[in-house]
Amino acid sequence: MFPNNTISGVRKYFHEKLDHLYDEREVDYFFEWTCQDEFDLKKTDLLTAESRFSESELLRFRTIIKKLKEKIPIQYILGKAHVLDLKFEVGEGVLCPRPETEELIAIIIDEVKSGKLLDIGTGSGIIPICVKKYSSEVKVSGLDVSKQALEYAQLNARRLEVDVKWIEMDILNDLPKESYDVIVSNPPYVLEMDKAEMDKNVLKHEPELALFVADDNPLKFYRRIAEISNQILNPSGKVYFEIHEKFGEDIYQMLTEYNFKDIEILKDLQGKDRMVRAIKKP
Repeated sequence: MFPNNTISGVRKYFHEKLDHLYDEREVDYFFEWTCQDEFDLKKTDLLTAESRFSESELLRFRTIIKKLKEKIPIQYILGKAHVLDLKFEVGEGVLCPRPETEELIAIIIDEVKSGKLLDIGTGSGIIPICVKKYSSEVKVSGLDVSKQALEYAQLNARRLEVDVKWIEMDILNDLPKESYDVIVSNPPYVLEMDKAEMDKNVLKHEPELALFVADDNPLKFYRRIAEISNQILNPSGKVYFEIHEKFGEDIYQMLTEYNFKDIEILKDLQGKDRMVRAIKKP
């Protein structure tokens, strides 16, 4: 039973039912995403308001919790993902955005105010769309090998009324034609050997193409993007990567070899090495 029908009461119920299956931070995200998508509440409302939910609304919460117990990703349950108060369409075939991706986007929005940005492996288009929405002077492009992912990206750009150039391309075999001031990527970085430790919701529902990289070549995509950046990134241009926490130092050394300077390994809110920022030498 819910302790009561307030925001704090429903949040407590989420934790009672799900903390044994997910970590507490993740359960908080589940609750907040549900409130935003189903009931049009903003993050600020969840901190300052004490709305009361009806019986039918509490029933909807129970249905969502039941599906979460079955390890179905919350984004697929809702058909939506929320990033920086923007709502994105997602579904089978596209990677669900993680909290650290939102953190990386916030850094880019704070630092990039103009020029041309390319997101490599754009998925549902969340990175370039957010950047364009909050830094309108930046010209943004999103590239992906998956036609299905780009269909979601195009849909999201139309719904959020932003202008993004979409490119379907396999970067392992081809090279973007234009030059850019910023290149961003959240490429596949989960090792094949880590599958045994992953939640079955990820393995069953999310696209392996966007997640996994061979154990014997974990920096495969980072190296290729660094090679590409050497050719199409303007002098003093920036690269931003989301990374596996195990490989921060390896990526630091790799970028040094590929003509980058001012390389910084950035920590997420949990204190893990999850992002890298660097500048191409003139």
